[in-house]
Amino acid sequence: MTDPDTKTPGEVARQAVEREGLPADPVRTLRDAFRAVEYGARDPEEYEPAVEDALEDIEATTEDDS
Repeated sequence: MTDPDTKTPGEVARQAVEREGLPADPVRTLRDAFRAVEYGARDPEEYEPAVEDALEDIEATTEDDS
């Protein structure tokens, strides 16, 4: 992956799905949570359950590929 510090959250998410083969729905969940907390000043705890589920889904996918 190229330098994520120079990419928007949407670009990072798109690259994760298209180039890295990560599942789209969990990646979108992470992208949307990041945007809401970072740019919308939302409470991170509000997104914690969905983020944890998304990470578990991604980890399960990547473990299957090993």
